Amino acid sequence: VLTVKNGGGCVKRKNNLRRVLIAVLCISLTVFGVTSDYLKVPISVAANTIINAYGTDKIVAMAESESITTTTVAVKTEDVAQTVPQTTTVPTTTMANAVAVSSNAKGKISNVTLNQSGATSVSNLHIANKTGKTVDVAAQLKVKPDFTIYKNASPQVLIVHTHATECYFPKESDVYYDDWATRTADKSKNTVAVGQIIADKLNAAGIVTLHDETLHDKDAYNGSYERARKTIQSYLDKYPSIDVVLDIHRDAITYDDGTKVSPTIEIDGKKAAQIMIATGCNSGNVTGHDNWIENFRFAIRLQKSCEEKYGKFARPLYFVSKKYNHDLTPGSLLIEMGSEANTLEQVKYSAELLSNALIPVLEGLQAD
Repeated sequence: VLTVKNGGGCVKRKNNLRRVLIAVLCISLTVFGVTSDYLKVPISVAANTIINAYGTDKIVAMAESESITTTTVAVKTEDVAQTVPQTTTVPTTTMANAVAVSSNAKGKISNVTLNQSGATSVSNLHIANKTGKTVDVAAQLKVKPDFTIYKNASPQVLIVHTHATECYFPKESDVYYDDWATRTADKSKNTVAVGQIIADKLNAAGIVTLHDETLHDKDAYNGSYERARKTIQSYLDKYPSIDVVLDIHRDAITYDDGTKVSPTIEIDGKKAAQIMIATGCNSGNVTGHDNWIENFRFAIRLQKSCEEKYGKFARPLYFVSKKYNHDLTPGSLLIEMGSEANTLEQVKYSAELLSNALIPVLEGLQAD
């Protein structure tokens, strides 16, 4: 419902009805303390709705007489949905003076810092071991992964995106909507944009990094890992110096009641999306993953660096019976950068924080 109160403005230009109505609305809403930006609905949309509800003659007469009283007009939810997608929220304290958009909300968003529950604390880091395999984490922390980093040399790191089109919520919110797009081919809004930040930070530190922007899941989600594997192998064939492959993803977390989780944490006064490092091993039906222990050694060092620098920034290390194409190099990891309900701004900040934790780990693997 849109409620408009007279602000005392006078408009008498009959030759442009829309300009008349927009002016009246702007003056009224501005005086009342509500702007079109606050409403998240273009004034022109409200104008069209009121025109259809009242007719042109009555509106002109109202404008000329300067006698607009409190007027309530029902705004169709489909009008709102077309102009203000899922990102709109309205404070309950001012609901009477704004556009109610919650009627077409599909569910809630929970902005919360996920704790370390369900994980095992080993050597001051947290691991969610889903493999059934027992690993001496403290002992493995003492062993360097079997690869060496050379600064300002041939490419050392490759960043790829098996699920590149995974994207984020447009703006911090408490609700989401049916028309919310969780995937996009726009590389400025999906995981590719996040990967670029990491690549830039590593290159600036002298760790030569390549960033592949192929949208392996654009045409079909199934088969993404097979397509990504071919891409990774093509880089390894061209640049045998690459030992580290970071597959940058975005998580999706939903409670049983449909609530979407936006895992966030405040670091240095700014909100960041929590991340999750994932690594696999030979276990169960998974075989042929000869690099798993090297990947694991790399993963626990990065997990430890993240936790030491930023506390719960990294959710527990996800250790599972999967291959994830990690058998191709001794330094392969999958990293979930936030979840679908996080904002791109939050995740970009997380990419900077992750890089800050990753660089010293890689520098510690330089040749003696």
